[in-house]
Amino acid sequence: MREHEVLETLQGLGFGEADARTLADHFLDAERRGKTGHGLSRVEWLATRPFELDPSARPRCVLDEPGYQRWDANGALGYLTLAAIVEAQRAEPPQHAHAL
Repeated sequence: MREHEVLETLQGLGFGEADARTLADHFLDAERRGKTGHGLSRVEWLATRPFELDPSARPRCVLDEPGYQRWDANGALGYLTLAAIVEAQRAEPPQHAHAL
């Protein structure tokens, strides 16, 4: 499966362009590093829908205190939930966070 096929497959499952790109980047990177169980096999796994899949689900921050957040996946895939958490932390780092 080539990169464009991964994106097409994920978008065909209902994921928007940005989410499909996030997922594709992760799966393709895992495949390149030889972690095939976390690579393209996950695309095939998602396509079989072994569970209720809601590609439009969005994680949400349910608690936001200085230095601590708690998130609810709210039905979103774990990969997308983690990406949302990282994006939120990078956009507004905790006060004492170290710059990278």
